[in-house]
Amino acid sequence: MHIRNHDIMDIYRRRGSSRKRWSDQSKKRKQPLEIPIFIREYIEEILTVHAWKRMAQRAISRENIAAVMMFGSLYSTPRAEIIVLGRRESRRAKFDLQRHRGIHIVLKQGMIVTTYRNNTVQLRYRR
Repeated sequence: MHIRNHDIMDIYRRRGSSRKRWSDQSKKRKQPLEIPIFIREYIEEILTVHAWKRMAQRAISRENIAAVMMFGSLYSTPRAEIIVLGRRESRRAKFDLQRHRGIHIVLKQGMIVTTYRNNTVQLRYRR
């Protein structure tokens, strides 16, 4: 039996494609995040007027704020506290937090002062 070069390439391609499918199946899919209603109501109480305006301008929803407050890291500065949901926090969570990555929440005296999105999170804050 004589095997031609293109037959070997076909076998190799088939093996490679089956491996690719197998690796896709073995990846764990993260669950979608569902925010309870009482958390959304609590967030409405602690938002300032300025924060409402900034959320509307920057297309940041209450669901985004809730996800960042639940899974983000808290950093303190002399004037305020900042909660950030970066790459590290989104990888550790068992929920799908890709939509919420890069959102920062600035808190002062327990109230949300402003929110913004910064996808290149390079923090110089202290924990």
